[in-house]
Amino acid sequence: NLYITCSPSCGVDNRVYNNVGTCNGGVCNYTIPSELEYFTDDGDKYLWNVSINDGESTVATSIRNIHIQSLVVLTLTTNVVNFGNKNVGENDDTTDDSPDPFVLRNDGNSVIDVNISALDWLWDTKQFASSYYQAKADMRPSAPGYPFNASGSSITYFNIPNTNLTFIRWFNYTDAYDDAEVDINITVPLDEPAGIKSSQLSFTGYYAKITP
Repeated sequence: NLYITCSPSCGVDNRVYNNVGTCNGGVCNYTIPSELEYFTDDGDKYLWNVSINDGESTVATSIRNIHIQSLVVLTLTTNVVNFGNKNVGENDDTTDDSPDPFVLRNDGNSVIDVNISALDWLWDTKQFASSYYQAKADMRPSAPGYPFNASGSSITYFNIPNTNLTFIRWFNYTDAYDDAEVDINITVPLDEPAGIKSSQLSFTGYYAKITP
């Protein structure tokens, strides 16, 4: 039998697995069916031991520790949005995937929040956060739903700031459900001079604890 205890404040994830493992030559192997969910980032750890019964007596092993640290890895799998040539006053966005939006993927081992900020402004005449340069978080078309907490995230267009703004909450990390789109909406200002326009955005992910 395998006993796993989470402490000091995560007893909700305590587990007991009975009659587990296949032993060969004194070596026993077992893979638990679901992930351990609590991290040392929050001061939590797991204690585990096993008890072994050979039909005549039961022996318990000493107690060992498991420490799991969150790993935040945020990847831009689509990192360029190109709107091509636009006229003064013209509007375009990536909602229709023409052009394609940014695509973020959570490659870490934990749920994260994501910040956005503009490192420079898109327009010469609008050197501040404005409705002429906006973003929003969205699900991938092939996804069964939002890979993040939609009610706490910015799923409608907002003016992109030049300071960190948290716009994605509780971004999932599980495979096949760890991609999110960042749609961009632009409008060319009426007084914008001609020329090539560009802006660089920064996306920052950080560990976000979910309280059960």
